[in-house]
Amino acid sequence: MKNDIVEKINHTQFLGTEFLTWLWYQEEKNQGKFQLEDGAEIELWFEDKLSLASVAADSQEDIFKGGRPTSSVEARAALKLGKTVKNAKISVIEGDVTWVFQVKAEPLMMTGIKLPATSSSELEIAFFERMESLERLNQMYEQLLSRFLKLRLTDAWQDEILAIQEWVKSGIQVPQV
Repeated sequence: MKNDIVEKINHTQFLGTEFLTWLWYQEEKNQGKFQLEDGAEIELWFEDKLSLASVAADSQEDIFKGGRPTSSVEARAALKLGKTVKNAKISVIEGDVTWVFQVKAEPLMMTGIKLPATSSSELEIAFFERMESLERLNQMYEQLLSRFLKLRLTDAWQDEILAIQEWVKSGIQVPQV
């Protein structure tokens, strides 16, 4: 039983890098705007830290820091050379509330979460505000991941992957929709 779970995890590790690449493509294609299943409109932006690595064993990792690394020629060149996104710092904005966190492709998880400031100095109220904020971030993240997985499991994924490959090959920003 335990070996089955480990094997399933090993067989799906590629999904993290695909998810982050898809997010990068969608961020650029839609100027950071995303419509969630719950009707909310959010903005998602890759922030000042991005790492890409080749899938080969003992491969080099390119780490980009500062500014918007996804718009750099060097990051796009790394993608073009076949490197995959391993870690990205992302901000999500809903209304006037901003969350910042990192996503590690393997295992596919959020780390280093920076929650918005609370409105109360009272400890108990501030705690519950932070928990609600963390829950909202988790909901948004799950909806983005769910959208990706639903697309990934359909025939439409072939068209999406072709569009992403063309985007990577071109080395230029995608046309806005």
